[in-house]
Amino acid sequence: MRLPSKTGPDYRAAAVGWRFERPCEHYALVTLRTPRTSDVRVVSAAGARSASIDGLLVAAWIALCAAGIVGCGERTAVERGEELFRDPRLSPSPTSSVSCRTCHTPGPATADEILPGGSLAGVVGRPTFWGGRVRDLRQAINDCLRFFMRHPSEEGLTETDPDGLDLLAYLESLGTEPSEPVPFTVPLDVVDLTPGDAARGEPIYDAACRTCHGAPHTGRGRLVAQAAVIPEDTITEHAELARAFTVAKVRHAQFFGIGGDMPPFSLEVLSDEQLSDLVAYLGY
Repeated sequence: MRLPSKTGPDYRAAAVGWRFERPCEHYALVTLRTPRTSDVRVVSAAGARSASIDGLLVAAWIALCAAGIVGCGERTAVERGEELFRDPRLSPSPTSSVSCRTCHTPGPATADEILPGGSLAGVVGRPTFWGGRVRDLRQAINDCLRFFMRHPSEEGLTETDPDGLDLLAYLESLGTEPSEPVPFTVPLDVVDLTPGDAARGEPIYDAACRTCHGAPHTGRGRLVAQAAVIPEDTITEHAELARAFTVAKVRHAQFFGIGGDMPPFSLEVLSDEQLSDLVAYLGY
């Protein structure tokens, strides 16, 4: 099987250190044995020579294609990147259950989702990330992989990683025009909040917390069994300090050693007023 190059002889985003410079390379369909899975993937012929190939599975796949039982259409880099964007297996960790989509939306934010990572529309055109703390998109992605998706390697996605190139192609499809960095303000000192409105807090919980923690009080539908049942687990662990620890977890997440794999919610995506309403809904 031969596939065209991803986008041409020089594949680069201005703010990113990834580059693809082999437009005429031949590709082969192989089965890779990786820590994540044994998915059938498209890799370069050069990579295929060094990969562990199960010939029987390849032959079976080709036979299924020929018989029309499975689809064998060639997917573009953008299509593969979108799949990775939604797939927890972007991280090789067997215990990671979150994907990029868990925390980010590819389009404008909507009222029914309050996501810690915000929108990635136009992300390739931004000069900085993480509130100005990071200037390289690949590093910003690798930070997410390491902190929230349990990637075991400090290096994460390299400049020539096929998954990284495909993910970049997808992110480029969301817009490449220069854009302003996204504000990301995390208060260093957590103080108690003014009393909130429990009725307003319920839709905030649904938009910001339910995806990972499931239903309040029971955890039904939570993303993983390790996710805390709110508020019961927090009360059990922290007793009279449960309210303060909830605020600290939402604002600082794992970076103060109390939030597991949880990402922080900045003031821009979750205001103090909204957080007050959320805490009131949880009964603290």
